[in-house]
Amino acid sequence: MIDTVFRNLINNSLKYTNKNGEININYYDVENYHKFEVEDNGIGMSKETIDEISNKKTVSKLGTDGEKGTGLGLMICKEFVFLHNGEFWFESELGKGTKAIFTISKLI
Repeated sequence: MIDTVFRNLINNSLKYTNKNGEININYYDVENYHKFEVEDNGIGMSKETIDEISNKKTVSKLGTDGEKGTGLGLMICKEFVFLHNGEFWFESELGKGTKAIFTISKLI
């Protein structure tokens, strides 16, 4: 399940980052959980888009090269993370990129 989360987040970063953009994957070992970040310097998301995703609404937007998506991938990621007693959220700014952040419990 966590492989699926990474695959989807990395694919989204690739889809929404311009050519020659940058994608970083970070890991932090925190006391009771693992924290992961997939960060890009792509087109970013508005607060409204983040709110829609957080409220379990599917959001589909064309990628930088016109790639299509269903908007379901992020919903699946969120559910998989929750099944691992984790949290899932975004930090983003339009035109500057997105950071998808999730944690999973070490106690599973």
